[in-house]
Amino acid sequence: ELIAVQRSCPHAGIDLRKADLEDLAEGTFLACPAHFYVFDVASGSCVWDPNQEPNTPSLQTFDVKVEGGIVWVSPKSGTAPRKMCREEANKIQ
Repeated sequence: ELIAVQRSCPHAGIDLRKADLEDLAEGTFLACPAHFYVFDVASGSCVWDPNQEPNTPSLQTFDVKVEGGIVWVSPKSGTAPRKMCREEANKIQ
């Protein structure tokens, strides 16, 4: 499965090329390498923010499809934000 997200963390603009990507039973999550903010790659929502307030903006996510060997990427729209309680999010850390 291919995924595509914006390259920089919406929290502090950190490059996400070296981010941790975790495929868990709850879904696939990306953790920023600088401050360990965790994002749900399906919706882009920040599910764990160490400061909790203010809320961290969502990560831009994209639909990806391959046709004839060409990868097509387009912005997703209408995905519902997802929040986890601290205990659930800490399991991902």
